[in-house]
Formats: sequence, C-alpha cells, structure tokens
Amino acid sequence: MKYSDNLEDLIKQALETEHEETIKSYDDMNLWEQSLSVFKGKHKLAPIANYIAIWVYAMGVFYSFYKVMTAEDTIFWLIVLNITLMAVAFNKIWHWMEINRKATKNEIKLLRLEIKSLLENKNQS
Repeated sequence: MKYSDNLEDLIKQALETEHEETIKSYDDMNLWEQSLSVFKGKHKLAPIANYIAIWVYAMGVFYSFYKVMTAEDTIFWLIVLNITLMAVAFNKIWHWMEINRKATKNEIKLLRLEIKSLLENKNQS
C-alpha cells in the first residue's frame, strides 16, 4: 500500500507541473456530460440516428399496444409489440455502451499521459 500511495504522489507531482490543462479536460464528468459526449467526435451522427430510431420504435410500441387492445389479430400485434420493445432496449444499451467506451478511452489517454510524464521525470533525474 505504501508503494502505491507514493506512486500516486509522484504521478500527481509530475502531472501538476507539466500537464495541468490537459488533466483538467479529463476530469470526471457527471452523467449528463457523459451522455452529451457521445455526440462529439467522428461518428456524431450515429447517436442521433439511434435516438430517432428509439422514438420510431417507441411510437411502434404505443401503436402496437393500442392494436393489441382493440384488434382481432392480437398475436401479430403482440409480436410487433415485443419486437419494438426489444429494439428500444437494444438502442438504449448501445447508447450506454458508447458512454462507457468514451469514458474508457479518456481514462486510457490520461494513463498514457501519466506514464509519459513519469518516464520524462525519470530520464531528467
């Protein structure tokens, strides 16, 4: 435990001197900022298309639920209802996976920066 605490102190000292601005940009984001970060980057249209699909599937859920309650061919509309509910769930899972991917990517970048700073400090001393 003592070694890891000392290592954390060394990392903080190295990063405070050289990469202060970069570290501030990688601070922990709250859930709202993480959700919005999915819309940044190379593939920013994919989440927009995902949200449009979620709304379309949600309308399909409501329409098929209405049809189940009023129509004679209930089995067909129950199948449509289940498919649309699963589609909404899968799209939401995809969105949360994108949030997790972005957070992991930022953590890896910060770790690379920390390693680089430690190596530079070791070479200087």
